[in-house]
Amino acid sequence: MLPGVYHRWGWPTLLAAVVAVGCAVWVRPAGRLPGWWSVAAAVVAATLAVRALFGDAPLAQLLGRAPRYEGFVEAAVLVAAVWAGARLLGPRAPVAAHLVTVRTLATASCLLAGVAVLETIGWRPIETDLERPGSLAGNATDQGILGLIFAAWLLHNALGVWLRTRRTSWWAVVGGAAGVVAVVTSASRAALLGLAVVVIVIAVRSVWSAPRRAVTLGWVTVGVAAVAGLVVALPFTRERVFGVDGFARKTVGDRLVIWRDALELVQAHPWTGVGMNGYMDAIPAHFDDTWYSTVTPDHVLDSPHNLLLQAGVVAGVPGIALVLLVGIAVSIAGVRALRAAEGPRRDAVLGALTVLAGAGIALLMGPTSPKTLLPLAVVAGVILAREPWSRSLRGLRVLGTAAVATWLVALTLWTAADGFLFTGVSSAMRGDTVAADAAFDAAVALRSWDADIPLTAAQITGGALQQGMAGAGDSASRWSAEAAARLPRSAAAREAAGMVALQRGELLVAREHLHEARVLSPVNPRIWHESGLAELAAGDASAARDAFKRVLELQPDRTESRAALAEACRQLGTADCG
Repeated sequence: MLPGVYHRWGWPTLLAAVVAVGCAVWVRPAGRLPGWWSVAAAVVAATLAVRALFGDAPLAQLLGRAPRYEGFVEAAVLVAAVWAGARLLGPRAPVAAHLVTVRTLATASCLLAGVAVLETIGWRPIETDLERPGSLAGNATDQGILGLIFAAWLLHNALGVWLRTRRTSWWAVVGGAAGVVAVVTSASRAALLGLAVVVIVIAVRSVWSAPRRAVTLGWVTVGVAAVAGLVVALPFTRERVFGVDGFARKTVGDRLVIWRDALELVQAHPWTGVGMNGYMDAIPAHFDDTWYSTVTPDHVLDSPHNLLLQAGVVAGVPGIALVLLVGIAVSIAGVRALRAAEGPRRDAVLGALTVLAGAGIALLMGPTSPKTLLPLAVVAGVILAREPWSRSLRGLRVLGTAAVATWLVALTLWTAADGFLFTGVSSAMRGDTVAADAAFDAAVALRSWDADIPLTAAQITGGALQQGMAGAGDSASRWSAEAAARLPRSAAAREAAGMVALQRGELLVAREHLHEARVLSPVNPRIWHESGLAELAAGDASAARDAFKRVLELQPDRTESRAALAEACRQLGTADCG
């Protein structure tokens, strides 16, 4: 997390990961990735790049869209993380490397759990407006998935040390317990289900490997009961798990609707998908009439909340098949690695396989993010690692360092752009449009490929214009026009441009943008209302009446639309307002 930037967790996470990869370049290699992995990664990258270039906003789709930026900006770091996992914790990793890994993970796990406990008792060490803040991860689902990653890896290590030496690895025990606490306090049902998988695997290994299985079974039962007791003891977690909390019950139904709509989108593009970062603009066309009244009144959906559906949205049925094939290939590689592994390496492989199983289950019910995908990429590298080459070429290290340094400079500049974006938003909200424009210009200069910077600027300055802030008109007009030009298939960009034009009295422009926004997001009552206002202002009372009627079909209790409909009917001289 980095305060003072617009996306506090995303960009800093990628930046830290690249620094770690740079350190790995100069570590003595303990393993390497198999040749097929490099070929497969190159083929997938080329295919996704070609698909993105045929999208409506090619560069933005290729590199990434807010808020997740799941394009090549993130993908390059994920591929490097897989490589780093193989290099650092491959078959030749010394005991010291495994020990450092355990202590590092245990420290991170304790910090995550510590902040989570403070948030559970009502403190807010990190400023947020979320009901479930998510500790150091920024949201509850990511907190839970990180917790189960820590728990799986560290508890396997603790168990392995005990089986080999009959000694307790307190770093692993305490860190593993902290991981469990992080999962339970997150109240994420997806993470809790993943934790259940982790607990089952640990329990089976404990009993199977024990010389006195009956006694071990008793201790395992106590441990499982303790975890279950913690779930029941925390009121918020208990209510979410057992469906007592009304909002929690609602989110289950919402998730089913999200999956249904995502599946429809995959069926509409079965062989190509909509490309990377194409989901957010494409999915509103598949919402039904009840979406905004039952799921969420005003929210941009940026993920289908299911890993397989996300693969399908990006690349169609081939994308789903690819994810399944990668999962199978990694599992087979894990079984082979397990047969050859001994000591800490065996614990690491078992931990890695358990991590992928538990987190994989969780990601079938939640969104992806760099915070969770990066450790999973490292874990995959640990599993795939083969014996390192007998010779290490210094020239390759220098080349790798240069590549990492280049990417680090780019990410540093892009993270700095997020700082300027944050400053621009803050300035606009204070009414200082001059300072806001200067900050937005700096952000665009540093991250010129990011089409969401003009969109964010348009939405913020457009809001300032609606509130009557002096000097906001020209700024809002400029940014909204740029956003609509760069994201022509974005309902959000078209809506922002239409509303700014309406506020400025540019009625032809407003009608054009809002009509297109209606096509792109056909069941959004807010857009229909705004379109009706534009038609009414332009003197087309008949079109305004139809628009307001559509609003009331979608949202019957919208009083402002009912009043506007009455005005449209008054101008038409008719009582047909039903």
